Amino acid sequence: MILEISKKELQELIVEFKKRAYAANGEYKTTSDRTKKFESQMNDWCFSDEYEGDACFAGRESLSKISPLQTPVWNMNYYGRVLCEDIPKETIFAFLRKSLQAVPTEL
Repeated sequence: MILEISKKELQELIVEFKKRAYAANGEYKTTSDRTKKFESQMNDWCFSDEYEGDACFAGRESLSKISPLQTPVWNMNYYGRVLCEDIPKETIFAFLRKSLQAVPTEL
């Protein structure tokens, strides 16, 4: 099944879900392998963000259409690390959350 979605709708969904997840300090559940996982649903859409690590981290975000079957629409893998030891990582992560909250829908 080929799912059609406009670029604008895809951008709006991704930005909205990102603002609900890490940017909002959303509730991440820790799995048995210490991966942190956030999941959210809105209408017929499901968003997932999973990452592991702390000052050095890697993760994956995905967006799926729920009905009629869960169909993947978008996926992104990411990696990062804190390079500056002079600034507490909590300060860096707070800045990142604030920046993600300010992301416009249209880039």
